[in-house]
Amino acid sequence: MSSPHDGHRARMKKRYRATGMKGFSEHEKLELILFYTHARGDVNPIAHRLMEKYRTLSAIFDAPFEELKNIEGVGEHTATFLKLIPDLCREYMIELESGNQTKLITTTDICNYMKYRFIGIKEEVLYAVYMDNTCKVLRCEEISQGNVSSLTINVRKLTEIALSCNATTVAIAHNHPGGALHPSAEDLQATIHLVETFKNLGIQLSDHVIISGSNYLSLRQSEQYCYVFDNEKRFSF
Repeated sequence: MSSPHDGHRARMKKRYRATGMKGFSEHEKLELILFYTHARGDVNPIAHRLMEKYRTLSAIFDAPFEELKNIEGVGEHTATFLKLIPDLCREYMIELESGNQTKLITTTDICNYMKYRFIGIKEEVLYAVYMDNTCKVLRCEEISQGNVSSLTINVRKLTEIALSCNATTVAIAHNHPGGALHPSAEDLQATIHLVETFKNLGIQLSDHVIISGSNYLSLRQSEQYCYVFDNEKRFSF
């Protein structure tokens, strides 16, 4: 038996198929999403509760699962679906960028290749991309996870993977979820250690990039922090 809300759902879906998201308010976009977690009924009140609490779609997607599921009308099923969205966006963008970038010649190349891996990530994570002597990508690996303000740069793991895939050049990147781009003292010391370890094995650390949202800091290009590469002069962007 149809409900009064079925016509509204049908109109919203038809409108989306015709125009995409053009002209949809944030609240209406959220309603569209909720249609697929609530087979029937009016999702408008749920959308309003979520928007009133979090204000933006990105804040909703980034909210803790336990917090989301306890909002009236949401529950575990919808909370899981909402958390799935940024994860799928991250995988989609990684796949697109990985297909476009087979060689990472510049710091911009490295950042474009790495930045999408941090979409929706609320703790610090370190990635490494391994390349041959033409900067062709051989492998990209998550190396370690930390908390919201720190992580450990696992030099041994970085080295073992580099040797296993015969990489001659490695770039590393980690995120700062809090927004600040300045490296910690631990970041700098670990980078110096990694430069020296790689140098002894004939491997080059091309850059260490810190990413926060759409912003990034290249230690290689920074006048303040480039000293971590002072003992290794072969690579210069």
